[in-house]
Amino acid sequence: FILWAKAKKANQPISSFVPSHQNKKDTPTMGGIVFVFATIVASVLCASLGNLYVLLGIIVLVGFSFVGFRDDYTKINQQNNAGMSAKMKFGMLFVLSLGVSVLLSLKGLDTFLYAPFLKNPLFEMPTMLAVGFWVLVFLSTSNAVNLTDGLDGLASVPSIFTL
Repeated sequence: FILWAKAKKANQPISSFVPSHQNKKDTPTMGGIVFVFATIVASVLCASLGNLYVLLGIIVLVGFSFVGFRDDYTKINQQNNAGMSAKMKFGMLFVLSLGVSVLLSLKGLDTFLYAPFLKNPLFEMPTMLAVGFWVLVFLSTSNAVNLTDGLDGLASVPSIFTL
C-alpha cells in the first residue's frame, strides 16, 4: 500500500504556515484503508454476522472510514491541507452516530451506566439520555483517534482501543 500511495502521490499537503513539517511532505495518507480492510476481512471470517452488534460495528467502521477517506481524498485532489470543512465532517459523523444509537435503543440495548471496576451499574439512563450519551461516545472516540493520528499517521495503537 505504501508503495502504491507514494506512486500515486497520495500525500497530505503540508501547510506553508508550518515550515517545520515540510520534511513530512512525502508521508502517504489514507493508510486507514488497509486497517479498515483488514478489520472487515477478519470480521467476515471470524465474527457472527447475524449478530446485530457486529453488523452495527461494521457499519460504524465503514461509515466513519468513509468520512476520513473523503477528507483525505479532498486534501489530495485539491492540494490543500484543509480537506472537508469541520462542519461537514462533524455533521456526517453526528448523523451516523445518531442513526446507530437510535437503532441500538430500538433493539433494546440496556441503558445502564457502568463504571470500570464496579460490579453494579451506577444508574439506568432514560432512553433519550442514553442515545445522547452513545452519540457523545462515538464522536469523542472517533475524534480522539483523529487528533492522535496527526500528521504522522500513527493511529494504529489508539485505534486498537477504539475497535
